[in-house]
Amino acid sequence: MADSMTDHGTWDTAMRRAIELAAGSHAPFGAVIVRIDRPESVVFEGGNSSGSDPTGHAEVNAIRAMASAGVTGPARDYGLVTTAEPCPMCAAACWWAELGLIVYGTSIAELSRNGWRQIAITARTVVSQGSGTQPPEVIGPWRQEWTDPLYRGSGKSGQTLVNPVREL
Repeated sequence: MADSMTDHGTWDTAMRRAIELAAGSHAPFGAVIVRIDRPESVVFEGGNSSGSDPTGHAEVNAIRAMASAGVTGPARDYGLVTTAEPCPMCAAACWWAELGLIVYGTSIAELSRNGWRQIAITARTVVSQGSGTQPPEVIGPWRQEWTDPLYRGSGKSGQTLVNPVREL
């Protein structure tokens, strides 16, 4: 899967949309779900709504949109593209939804370095611990040169959110 991501730019469309969602969310996190064979077509999306719901992370919101549309596991033909590495809760949600792929921009380690509160367990570690189903492939950091600016300095209260969408 990783080779096909560098062979064509169709995955860029999905990451750009995730960044747009992040820029308009409570906190700058955005996620989209695409069909793996057609990543340029966003099927479901989610922004961060954790201001009103602590579980309202972008990835969980995108999975909720998918489930609301009647797509429930196994969803191996679908992949999640997200601006930041899924936290343990979101990575577990991807595993439970039986997604085939997770692609993320900024790593948990980079988020922590920029002042964002994080649980230091990688998405790869979380999904590898499940049993009874094939875990999603995890690719990242990918396009972090696009996503890292979302998180520089904005993890501290009172800072203005950077909008890298204008730069793409």
